[in-house]
Amino acid sequence: DLEKFERYASAVRGIKTQGQFDAVVDFMYNCGVTNFNRSTLKKYIEAGKAVWEIQEQFLRWVNAGGKKLGGLVTRRIWEANRFAE
Repeated sequence: DLEKFERYASAVRGIKTQGQFDAVVDFMYNCGVTNFNRSTLKKYIEAGKAVWEIQEQFLRWVNAGGKKLGGLVTRRIWEANRFAE
């Protein structure tokens, strides 16, 4: 499964480091390629926005079924931090 997400992440303009690549692959694995492609997160990455602005976008994806989930908060924090590496 992971290879599919790695292929998609390889095509995202603006990913410059292994940490950014890892964060995007993890996000797509969890949220799906379609959601990523529609997201402001992707738009910010491709537009070359500041890292802190992109990190904020990860943290918007913490709800499931209309409720904030602690596990998703933990995952998004990891992704946001990994993106900065």
